[in-house]
Amino acid sequence: LKNCGISRESFISLISVLPTKSPLKHLDISLNPIGDKGLLSLVAFIQASTCKLRFLDISSTSSKTSIGALTKAFKTHAFVPGTLQH
Repeated sequence: LKNCGISRESFISLISVLPTKSPLKHLDISLNPIGDKGLLSLVAFIQASTCKLRFLDISSTSSKTSIGALTKAFKTHAFVPGTLQH
C-alpha cells in the first residue's frame, strides 16, 4: 500500500475487515495520509488479533504519539517485527 493515496477513512475501513487470525506478515503503509486515527486503528487490530506481522513501514504517516502506542501494542502482544520503519 506504499504511497497509494489511501485516506485515513479508507485505511480504517480496510483494517476493520481484516480477520483476527490474519495471515498478514508484511505491511507497508508509508507515504499515505492515514494520520493518528489510522495508525491507532492498526494498534487496535494488533491488540485484537493473532497476526504474525514481521515487517511494518509507517514512515510519513503519523505522529510520535501513535508510534508509541504501536510500539506498546507490539511489546504487550509479544510481536517482534523483523523490521519496523518510521
